[in-house]
Amino acid sequence: VEKSSTLQKIENEQKTLSLVVSSVEKDLRIHIVNGKGKPVTGYVFNVRVGEDGLYKDSDRDGEIYISDLKPGEYRPLTEEEITALKTVNK
Repeated sequence: VEKSSTLQKIENEQKTLSLVVSSVEKDLRIHIVNGKGKPVTGYVFNVRVGEDGLYKDSDRDGEIYISDLKPGEYRPLTEEEITALKTVNK
């Protein structure tokens, strides 16, 4: 899977990139952190959550907040994970 130049640059600098997800009631807070658990800032991240769409960290603070989600289970996916799943499921 070909990675975006932004993700490749982050991986080169940070070595590890993780999504830390928390939820209270109908919201979802996604933190993008490095291997030390520190927020990765300065980059625009895109995350797809269920069928509700694509959410952006447009303020580049390493956090994406989504409110008013329907009850259910969600698995946030980065653009690279979506591409990988599409490739595997062909």
